[in-house]
Amino acid sequence: MNKLLLTLSAFCLAFSFTASATHVAGGDIRYQCVGQDSFLFSLNFYRDCDGTTPPPDLDLEFRCTEDPNGTVYTLEVPIVFQNEIGQICDDPTFQAQSSCNFPGNVGLESMQWYQGQIIVDLSQYAPIHCSDWVFSYDIQARNTSINGVGQPQYYVETLLNNGGVRDCNDSPYFTAQPIPYVCAGQQVNYSFGVAEQNGDSLVYSIDTAYSSFGNIIPYETTPLYTPQ
Repeated sequence: MNKLLLTLSAFCLAFSFTASATHVAGGDIRYQCVGQDSFLFSLNFYRDCDGTTPPPDLDLEFRCTEDPNGTVYTLEVPIVFQNEIGQICDDPTFQAQSSCNFPGNVGLESMQWYQGQIIVDLSQYAPIHCSDWVFSYDIQARNTSINGVGQPQYYVETLLNNGGVRDCNDSPYFTAQPIPYVCAGQQVNYSFGVAEQNGDSLVYSIDTAYSSFGNIIPYETTPLYTPQ
């Protein structure tokens, strides 16, 4: 069974709050099988254009859950793609005045999508065939508008099951607008638009946010919103 539960959870927490002027607003990890034990990983993250300069690469960390030594492997993943994804009118006049093209213009706030890609051959990293892997990356820093204390690192992880009957498996992936813009005080219906090519079941869950592997971020004690 394909496992993307924690990636979905981290993504949910990332966009459930207003994105504003610091850095990372959300992200996810996708993998596609390209051969026995080989996977193409796509690391996506989304940032406020009024935030700090993004890094030129990301560090993909991964570990076999069956390894008694807890060995952590790290690969540098260059950013190979970026694109503006704000929900601004197609009129070039408006697009030219977005916060991506005109820094500080908060009236037309927009976002940038960044992606890094790398092929990982898992047979090179485990002394024996490993079935369960955890892949992750982290990046500075989260937006200040969430209910976390300060600006902890943004962290996202995904689980890869490389055992069983069908070893060559792909992860689900998002097709919906990654950072939705909504109006305060109005009911919103949102679909993740997740596609699953292997016919595996999908489970959605809201999880605790992390700043790194196994480290939960501290939360504000005063709620930033009132549940309805």
